[in-house]
Amino acid sequence: MHSVSSRLKTGFTLIELLVVIAIIAILAAILFPVFAQAREKARSITCISNCKQFGLASAMYTQDFDDTLVPAHINSCDGSGRGTWMSLLNPYMKDITGIGQGGNGGTIIVCPSSSYGVPTDYAVNATITGFIEPGSDCANPGPITPSHGLASIDSPSSMFFAGDSNKYHVPAWGVGFQSAGEDLLRESDVPCPVGSDACITAYKNWIQNEDYTDGYDPTTDGWAAKYPAFRHTRNGKQSGFANFSYVDGHAKSVRYGASKAVNWFPSPSQDQISSWQ
Repeated sequence: MHSVSSRLKTGFTLIELLVVIAIIAILAAILFPVFAQAREKARSITCISNCKQFGLASAMYTQDFDDTLVPAHINSCDGSGRGTWMSLLNPYMKDITGIGQGGNGGTIIVCPSSSYGVPTDYAVNATITGFIEPGSDCANPGPITPSHGLASIDSPSSMFFAGDSNKYHVPAWGVGFQSAGEDLLRESDVPCPVGSDACITAYKNWIQNEDYTDGYDPTTDGWAAKYPAFRHTRNGKQSGFANFSYVDGHAKSVRYGASKAVNWFPSPSQDQISSWQ
């Protein structure tokens, strides 16, 4: 009886304690990545919801403006300053007030997976939305590219409208090309018409072969900020997913390297489509 009592009072041995710690460490190593993946999945779902709202708001705007897509950015000559696609869609969403560099913005303009923060984490596909060239203003207007109408887009259900970006949303001209912070691809980025073979080849290289998701400062490097951010479920360069809304209003995730010419260009030829396969 005495020997049993003494044994109970001795507690755990060092070996037993180390075994317990080892088991806990193994379980943590197994479970922590699972928790991280679940957390990222939740963030991605929130992001897709944001994109979905962009798509639905764009569809309503397009219906109200004779089947013409919202411009990426415009200049207002009535003293109200620069307008952007987000400010133009605000009446349809009413959750993006306070947009501006350094501002807090609304919840819709923030992707939970972005490491750059406010003011916005999304941009539009400016191969179909209108825009004003950098440097243009009311006193000295530059070239203006009009927005496309729905009739000029072969497949609205395949065409990207807006999506994940590291772009800053700047209501007024900012630092260098940061002033173009509202749009993704746009035809002025290369010296050729947007639907030409040369442009489509250049865009394929920039999107499919290059990866501008991270590794730069978006406040100064506007050029690198022109392209999609594949920040979801990312495990290194040239990996991850980006969320997009489509012209027809739906939204979904697209894996890095999986986008096609029909996602970016309104009416690519069959040869151009095949060149992206």
